[in-house]
Amino acid sequence: MLMESCDVLIVGGGPAGSTCARILHQAGMKVIIMDKKHFPRSKVCAGWITPEVSATLELDAEEYSQGRVFQPIIGLCSGTFGRKRVDKVVSYGILRREFDEYLLRRCGAQLILGMEYKAMVKDGNEWRVNDLIHARLVIGAGGHFCPILALWGLKRASEKSRSLLRKSNSN
Repeated sequence: MLMESCDVLIVGGGPAGSTCARILHQAGMKVIIMDKKHFPRSKVCAGWITPEVSATLELDAEEYSQGRVFQPIIGLCSGTFGRKRVDKVVSYGILRREFDEYLLRRCGAQLILGMEYKAMVKDGNEWRVNDLIHARLVIGAGGHFCPILALWGLKRASEKSRSLLRKSNSN
């Protein structure tokens, strides 16, 4: 693979990474998303989004539902039976593998999938990631196990990550 260059590298292609990439791309930045997985990927977690999430993501319900699960959930009851009934859409049932891939494919960023983050070093005014990508800014959007957050000490980091951090800060 040839050396890639961008304004922003986002490590993690899930909903947070792809949404961030879309906003930055729309602002005219060259964005690359790197994710260790190939998409669509299996993702075992919540299978619904609220109307507010749909609106925030500017999700076109008619377009999205073509060939994908997008099931309105209506008629939520809460409290004691018969007490309060909501007769409006309160959520949409989705499949995360479809949802994540849809957001990723529409974000406008260059995608480097199937590549795991290994190392990041300061190189002048840029960061060099995996000796393959130069970026002015690197954003960690890898969820619970995000290596970028671990590198900067924002969550429990491995000794290897702490060592890399010490090396990059001494340059």
